[in-house]
Amino acid sequence: MMMNGGGGGEGGGAGGSGGDAGAIPDSGEPPSSDAGFFGASRCPNSAFVVCDDFEDATINSTTWAPEGMVTLDPTRFARGAKSLHAKVSGGNNPTLRYTQKVPIAGHRHWGRMFVYVPMSASGSLMDHSNLVNASGNNSSGSLAAYVAAIGAGVLNGIFFQSNPGIDETSLLYHQGMMRTPVPIDRWFCLEWDFNGVDKELRLFLDGDLIPTSTISGPAAPTLADIRIGIQFVLPEAWFDSVAFATSRVGCSQ
Repeated sequence: MMMNGGGGGEGGGAGGSGGDAGAIPDSGEPPSSDAGFFGASRCPNSAFVVCDDFEDATINSTTWAPEGMVTLDPTRFARGAKSLHAKVSGGNNPTLRYTQKVPIAGHRHWGRMFVYVPMSASGSLMDHSNLVNASGNNSSGSLAAYVAAIGAGVLNGIFFQSNPGIDETSLLYHQGMMRTPVPIDRWFCLEWDFNGVDKELRLFLDGDLIPTSTISGPAAPTLADIRIGIQFVLPEAWFDSVAFATSRVGCSQ
């Protein structure tokens, strides 16, 4: 089991304190240090539509279409002995696109993955990067997206629509509330609730709702392409134990 530091031959301290005066503050340790989140691989799991711990010899091409520089990495992992390493190279967005279209409007899509953002990437956390993107045309015929993102140093939800143009972060609706910094140099559990029934999206960190992540009211994509990984600025990150379901996944399964 690997927690809170560098994996395998990679060094790295817990907590992301560092000496950089411009560094983003870490959101701290996961509850009870482990909380049953980590350890052995727990995929496949018949309770989920998708469950991938990236333990195969290659990326599963039945489940995922790789885009950009995404590789399996045995040096850092939350569960099992490997994870997915996404690294920006040549301006490409390193992501995995789920090969099946997912209904969002009128449905509920839950997801969970473990994420590791290294201290070396902390300088990019003020900029906007997507970690999960569910995009497709909505009932208005416009391209729309529900997004779990990093920006302004924190985790937040985003709704995008091409026409009429809407590009809103959840942070706009929660002014003055305490924000949730992106954890640095440790694995964290990120869950998302893309709720096309109530037209709402929410994010959870280590099992707890991120209050400033909620956006209500936008028209969800009808059938979405779902991508996990990095879009835009974050130079690299690791991802593990990705699960999709129609009800909440949680961090311990």
